[in-house]
Amino acid sequence: MKRSLICVAILAPAMAILRFWPGLAGLWMENAALPLFGALHRTSAALPFPLLEPLAFLLLMGLLRRRSRALALAFILGMYGLLWYPAYFAAPAPQCDAPADPERLCVLLTDALNASALAFEPPFDAAGTVAGLPGARVKPARWPEWMRAMDIEGLFAPWTGEALADADAPPGSLPFTCVHELMHLKGIADEGQANIAAYRLCLEAGGMFADSARLWALRRALSRLDEPARARVARRADRRLRPLLMISDTRAPSPLSRLLGIARQTADYDALLSWLCRQARV
Repeated sequence: MKRSLICVAILAPAMAILRFWPGLAGLWMENAALPLFGALHRTSAALPFPLLEPLAFLLLMGLLRRRSRALALAFILGMYGLLWYPAYFAAPAPQCDAPADPERLCVLLTDALNASALAFEPPFDAAGTVAGLPGARVKPARWPEWMRAMDIEGLFAPWTGEALADADAPPGSLPFTCVHELMHLKGIADEGQANIAAYRLCLEAGGMFADSARLWALRRALSRLDEPARARVARRADRRLRPLLMISDTRAPSPLSRLLGIARQTADYDALLSWLCRQARV
């Protein structure tokens, strides 16, 4: 216990400095964290399975053993606190207002999807090229049950530099999810800004990536509508699109994210909708 407390006591001031000194956080990310993420990703990408899953098991075993508890805790907190946590503050994102006209946005997205092929294939091999990271890989989780228990379809793991996704997630979600997770590999920690960056790249790529991005935005925008407005949008969607329509649940920030000062950055799912409302096209 004493070693674990020493670990936390050393890490906490470093995290506080990087949180309240964005310029230093930016330099740290550019010159230390991002190069390390790239090296970790290249190393883990060579493995045919996600390294995170067996590593998580080993770390859990380490936490349960008194002799290795401090070492496991130092690795878990150190890799997160010194490599990933500063990314939330290195490039502060503006506060986004609620989307101005979510029903109009739903209509535009629905019309665009009605005119698309809506043909989805596994995106794992192509996502790196779309994300502007040739050679980068998104790996399907070997045991995706833990992702479903957390109610997530994708994850960027700073401990291994891996981008993971649930291969059994709805096919229309996967292409956008994969590109979104690779935005985190680029150092974009803020969820809203990662969504905007991924949306722009998916639209440039076209095909199933553009369809997936629009579908993600449509599902999110539907959550902003009342029942009569949702019914109007559903009637507008053609028969191919209707089975793909779902409402994205709003996640409340966790107590831990509030404590760390990243509640907004980890739950800013309306940022993409606000950005789209200001664009001339979807």
